[in-house]
Amino acid sequence: MKNFILLILLLFTLSCANHQYVLVKSDKPREEESFKVRVFIIFGLIPVYNNLDPENVCPNRKIRMLNMHDSALNGLVCGITFAIICPHSVGVECVD
Repeated sequence: MKNFILLILLLFTLSCANHQYVLVKSDKPREEESFKVRVFIIFGLIPVYNNLDPENVCPNRKIRMLNMHDSALNGLVCGITFAIICPHSVGVECVD
């Protein structure tokens, strides 16, 4: 049983992934993303605080793309808390 728990913790800590969500298609070159850390609960399904409002993130512009980045550190926190608290790094790219 102890080995099983260690295996599950190891799998959570080694999870690195990137999920892209394209909101506005554009032929313009990509711009630099602004990164924000958001905390989700219950296996990363429910956001605790989400202020990614377009007016706050991209004033007078549109959100072009959202990138959800899961790093080893985010996986470690998620694994230690048994997937109750799962932080995600969110990259936001804006376009005119």
